[in-house]
Amino acid sequence: MSRLIFAFLLSALMCSTSFTQDSRTRKKAEKRGEAPNRQDGKERGREKLRRASTRPQQSGKVDLVGTWRLAVESRSQPDRDHLYTIRVSREGDKLVIVHARSRTREAKATHVTLNGTQLSFVVPRSSNVMFYQGTITEDLISGTMEYRSSDRPLRPSSSSRSRRLFVGTREKRGNARRGRETDRRYRNRREVEVKDPAQFKTAGGEALFSGPQPGEKIPSFQVTGLNGERVGKVFDPSRLAGGKPQVLIFMDDNGVGIRGLFGTASLMSQIADKSGQPLQLVAILLGDDPAKLQGFGKRFGERLSGVVMAVSQDGRDGPGALGLNRTISMTVVVARNGKVTHNFVFPQSMLYPDPHVLGAIASAIGQKRETVAKWLNVEPDDSAPARRPSRAELLKRFDKDGDGKLSEEEGRALRKALQPK
Repeated sequence: MSRLIFAFLLSALMCSTSFTQDSRTRKKAEKRGEAPNRQDGKERGREKLRRASTRPQQSGKVDLVGTWRLAVESRSQPDRDHLYTIRVSREGDKLVIVHARSRTREAKATHVTLNGTQLSFVVPRSSNVMFYQGTITEDLISGTMEYRSSDRPLRPSSSSRSRRLFVGTREKRGNARRGRETDRRYRNRREVEVKDPAQFKTAGGEALFSGPQPGEKIPSFQVTGLNGERVGKVFDPSRLAGGKPQVLIFMDDNGVGIRGLFGTASLMSQIADKSGQPLQLVAILLGDDPAKLQGFGKRFGERLSGVVMAVSQDGRDGPGALGLNRTISMTVVVARNGKVTHNFVFPQSMLYPDPHVLGAIASAIGQKRETVAKWLNVEPDDSAPARRPSRAELLKRFDKDGDGKLSEEEGRALRKALQPK
């Protein structure tokens, strides 16, 4: 019995000593500002690390199955896009991609690779291949398409002119039929949206500032012209508008911004024609390499005839009076009567005109956003397609001598009349 009591007391003493040491350690940790590390917390941390290390990569979470609409930039017609469709399905654990320009021009992609959110694939053509490489973000994919040799489809081309930018969206199931109808009506066109500029948010929702803010007057600053009658001349863009609405775009020297500039200029031209109000677009390039910026002016300046194109004399920082953020790729300022009405910050240059910018332009000219959207999305009237005349009708019209057949001269007149106008 005495032995049992002794063992019990010894056990209680050991527990008490352990508890006291534990309490002292915890108090010391708290004095140093450290959180107490319990054994079960350590075990949970190890378990999380173990699960993270064995968890499948994000590629397993990216679901590509569906129909995607791709718009690839055109070098010959910068204000238009080449439109393609890819249909993505699965055969076992493999992705299958069918690339289509039309129902009769389809090709099954090869070398399909999905690594995390990075997708690449090769589309064979008669003379070469199209190599796509892009990043997927939910229902959006963007990246580059490059024409490559059929013999070496995975080898990058040595020429930068073979590379194009592309962007694509996944088609919702309920919109599949409507999407096909839209394709028939809008060949090489995108549906343009015009949104409330107050709802504009930068990527990630972070508040970023660059350039003069709404309500402020645009200060005087100097730039050097790159196109038109102002080539090589120093002028102040803030004095050009003369009270009419003006859009100032401050951008770095990347191809995405130039591509977006073509689209913005085209839509602003349509808005000006429909509204009867003059609009001025000034694009100011920012960079520390004057030769490269001059090259941009020579290459694109004359093709952007409706745009006043210039280069800042103050390098990548831009004119000091404007307070531009050099880490921002594109800053868009909409103004009227010399005062800023809206300011938009794009950490990455816009590839297509932003709907909120278009909404700000609509506000600057005093038009409703719905009205401007209708102007920019005029559908061709295909409700009653033209009927091709019958042979009898053609003979009746062009057979002047009434012999039932067309002479060489009558045939030329017929072919000329049938040519599209």
